[in-house]
Amino acid sequence: MENTRDATCKTQEIEFLAQPWASAQNVPEIQDLDRLKGYTSIEIYNGLIFRLTGTGLATDVWDYLLSRGRLVWGFGNDDFHRWYDLARTYNMIYSSRKDFKAVQDSIQNGSFYVSTGMELTGFECDQEFVRISARAANKHVKENKYIFTGKNGEVLSEQCGEYGLYKIRGDEMYIRVQVISEHGAMLWTQPVYDEARFKKV
Repeated sequence: MENTRDATCKTQEIEFLAQPWASAQNVPEIQDLDRLKGYTSIEIYNGLIFRLTGTGLATDVWDYLLSRGRLVWGFGNDDFHRWYDLARTYNMIYSSRKDFKAVQDSIQNGSFYVSTGMELTGFECDQEFVRISARAANKHVKENKYIFTGKNGEVLSEQCGEYGLYKIRGDEMYIRVQVISEHGAMLWTQPVYDEARFKKV
């Protein structure tokens, strides 16, 4: 893995850790991730794994790394091996241009979110509040569940409504938001964070 990482860095490609919980029979120790360096992201949702033996959801691993001061972004992936695995999840990237370099820069800066069918319609963060709104693809349902998560996976606030609003205490290491629609579609934002408490891995 270290050799792969070195080769990836030399070509300036984007490296992320995939499928942390891919197999229920071969579960790695989460502490093993502490010795790996150089990656910028982790796969927090893998649509394929849910029909196999493991779990495709790895937000617990994400929180573990973030809580240890390792700034990594969350990715989603279909990982389709069969046609019916397609279109389970995607990453919505914010980029000023469509060329490779611009998209690559946006990913490396965390300017994207992960979705299984929800659209982020608003996201604001200042010194006092984090405000977020989203809608499902059908656009008819107005209310969703908004879960604000912090260090060690602590749920800072859970709300239902047309938007989520979290009042910042000031001692949070990071805040990330998950949105869930009534029919199960989900969305995850990248964390907003205290820069003084993080380092690139």
